[in-house]
Amino acid sequence: MFHKKIFCMRKLVLLGVILHFVIGVGHLACLFCLEAVFDIYGINGIMDEIAAHGAALPYLITIGIAAAFFLAGCYGLSVLGLIRRLPLRKAAVVTMLVLFFGRAIWGVTMLVDSFTWLEVSSSAVAQLLGICYVPCLGILSKERR
Repeated sequence: MFHKKIFCMRKLVLLGVILHFVIGVGHLACLFCLEAVFDIYGINGIMDEIAAHGAALPYLITIGIAAAFFLAGCYGLSVLGLIRRLPLRKAAVVTMLVLFFGRAIWGVTMLVDSFTWLEVSSSAVAQLLGICYVPCLGILSKERR
C-alpha cells in the first residue's frame, strides 16, 4: 500500500511537469499571434502601455513567463530524481505552491465581479498545478530521512 501511494504521488507530480511544459510551449506559440491572445485575455490596454516603453517588451514578458513554466517543470523533474538536483528545491516548490494557489484564489475573487469561462479555466489550471506539486513536499521530506 505504501509503495502504491508513493507511485501515485510521483504520477501526480509528473502530470504537473507535463502541464508546465505544455503551458510553456503554448506561451511560445502565442508569440506568433500575441495581439490576438492579448485581446482574448482582455489585456491589450496594459500591453499597449508596456509596448510604449519598447515594442519588444510584451514579447520578452511572454518569453519570460514561458521560461518560468519550463523552470517549474524542471524543478518537478528534479524532485522526482529524473534530472540532477537543482538548488533550493524546497524553496522553489514552496514558492510555486504559493503562486499557484494564490493565482487560483485571486482568480476566484475576480469571478465575483465578472464571470468568464476563461478566468474559470485559468484559475482551475493554477489550482491543478498546485495540487500536482503538493506531493513534492512529501517527496523532499522523505529524502532528508
